[in-house]
Amino acid sequence: MPVTRFVLLDHMDWLSGKYAALLAAEWQAILRRAAPGARLIWRSGGLRTDFVDRARIIVDGRAREVGELLSYQRPLAEELHRQCRVHTYGSFHIADLAA
Repeated sequence: MPVTRFVLLDHMDWLSGKYAALLAAEWQAILRRAAPGARLIWRSGGLRTDFVDRARIIVDGRAREVGELLSYQRPLAEELHRQCRVHTYGSFHIADLAA
């Protein structure tokens, strides 16, 4: 059954450097199970998570960057991040998978 929602929390921060291959493998698995238009949310200790966009995966037999497949909901994410009472994370992200 395809998955329509993914809550990824903040673990990708830890994978972004030394374990970039694991980050790419995770996104490959997400894409394999995701329904068209699936929504993903995650947070990060950093202000930016461009390492997500740069992760390379295979889609329809060709290499792509994850960022090419995501449509970010930045105004909504920024509004919700401002309302967060934890104040631990530098950023919050909401993205929809391109259909």
